[in-house]
Amino acid sequence: MKELLKFLFLQFSRYRWQMTAIFVLMIIMLAFQVTFSYSFKYLIDEILTPARRSSVSFSLSRFYIR
Repeated sequence: MKELLKFLFLQFSRYRWQMTAIFVLMIIMLAFQVTFSYSFKYLIDEILTPARRSSVSFSLSRFYIR
């Protein structure tokens, strides 16, 4: 993954520094969305709080329903 990011960063930096700035902002926005999404917070709450087996299986089943 690091090699891919490094390659993409170098490709963008060859052309213009503006493109590099846009690329970095896109990566930051993606990381922000993943980190602070509702499902991520829900998983952290489920991991940090001890729960009964039935509630864990019920809560995990919510993620598989489409």
